[in-house]
Amino acid sequence: MAKWMTTSLAVLAAQGPYWLLRNPSEVIKTRQQAGVEGYGEGTSIVDAFKLATDKERGGKGIGELYKGYWENIIYAYPADVIKFVCYESLSGGRKNLPPAQGAMYGAVSTAAAQFITTPLDVVRNRIMADNGDEETAERAKDDSY
Repeated sequence: MAKWMTTSLAVLAAQGPYWLLRNPSEVIKTRQQAGVEGYGEGTSIVDAFKLATDKERGGKGIGELYKGYWENIIYAYPADVIKFVCYESLSGGRKNLPPAQGAMYGAVSTAAAQFITTPLDVVRNRIMADNGDEETAERAKDDSY
């Protein structure tokens, strides 16, 4: 099996469990950065989690923390595959590179992956920032955040 195929399969196997753990914090971070009402400055992470999950306060339960789960995978899978395959190509598969060379290859690989997958990143962030209120939906349409 080709090296890029092995890498692609390994990334695919890692995405689901990774985003099960990471998605809740991404939803909260995205909402705080977007200035969604209730998630703004002065709101602790604990309060933000409570707001997202407490149905009495407008939250939608634990499922709200997984809003954008599939969109995260759809964004991250190609980004990670591009990053790892590019790095592998630049390094020629060599291990134990000098730190500066490894860092340069990593930076170039990451920049290429982010450049290619930015449209997917925009979509996933808009989905996670949406908490169902009209103001957030209007700002998403206006591209004002």
